[in-house]
Amino acid sequence: YPVSELWREFKTHVPDSSYSHYRVKCRGKILSIGELAKKTGVKVVTIRYYEQTGILPAAARTAGNYRIYSPEHARRLQFIRRCRDLGFSLDQVRDLSRLSAENAPSCAEVCRIAERHQKEVEDKIADLKRLASELPYKCIM
Repeated sequence: YPVSELWREFKTHVPDSSYSHYRVKCRGKILSIGELAKKTGVKVVTIRYYEQTGILPAAARTAGNYRIYSPEHARRLQFIRRCRDLGFSLDQVRDLSRLSAENAPSCAEVCRIAERHQKEVEDKIADLKRLASELPYKCIM
């Protein structure tokens, strides 16, 4: 997964600050936690966990104390899920989310996180290849 593609996904995740949250709520659909889960493919319990850990911003609440989510929550959750699918740790996702919240996110920092992750993946692949090459010999003995 090239760093440039991660950067492009990261840049599309950065919220557009040229409009107010009021207009976002009026233009976009408000989602319940169940609707958000269906839309993003993330389980409800995971959404709550991401909120508790601060990876996903806390949702607004209705008068009945139900969570309500904006389209921005859905975009951020899709970004988080994509990062998790690629094997990024929650700490790495938190760092990437923090960078996206800054006005001028640093491409160098995003690249550093992605390159470190790529090295971890390459090391794991090498370990798995060594294990795969040893398995036939150990099974014969």
